[in-house]
Amino acid sequence: LAAKYSDRKQNQKPKRRTKIDKSAAKKATPKKELLYEEDLLGLAIAYRESAELLQNLPENCFSETNRDQLLEILKQNDREKLKKYDNYVKILLLKVDERYDGWKTSEVAVEITRLVQKVQKQHLEKQKDVLQDQLRDAETQSDDKLARKLLLEITKLNKEINSGKI
Repeated sequence: LAAKYSDRKQNQKPKRRTKIDKSAAKKATPKKELLYEEDLLGLAIAYRESAELLQNLPENCFSETNRDQLLEILKQNDREKLKKYDNYVKILLLKVDERYDGWKTSEVAVEITRLVQKVQKQHLEKQKDVLQDQLRDAETQSDDKLARKLLLEITKLNKEINSGKI
C-alpha cells in the first residue's frame, strides 16, 4: 500500500497558482455602497412632503444618469414625468416599503436629511478626485500656475467636506 500511494504522489504534477488582478476590483464601486441613493429617491417618491429637502442637492450628484433624471423630476415636483420611469419607481417604492415600514414621518424626515448629506459629501469627494487627477497631470506637465489653482480648489473642497456642515 505504501508503494502504491508513493507512486501517485511522484507522478502528480504540482498545481500552479493563478494570480488575480485585484486592481480592477478596487476601482469598481460595489452596488451595495450606492444603495443609499436608491433609498433617498424611494423615500422622496413615497413621502411627497420631502421634496423641499432635495433642493440642496447639486445636479449630476448620483452615480447613474437615470437617478439624476429622477432627482430633477422630484425637485420640480412633477409627478406626471415619473410615469416614464414607472418600473424603476415601483422597484424603489417596494424597497422603501420593505426597509422603512413602520417608521414615523419624523424619523423618515431625519433619514432623508441624513441621506441628502451623504449624497452631498459623496459628490464633493467625487469632485475632489477629479481635481486630484487634474493636479497630477498639471504637475507632470510642470504647469505651476494651474497646479496652485487646483490645490486651492482641493483645499476648499477638503474644508467643506470636513466642516461638519454636510
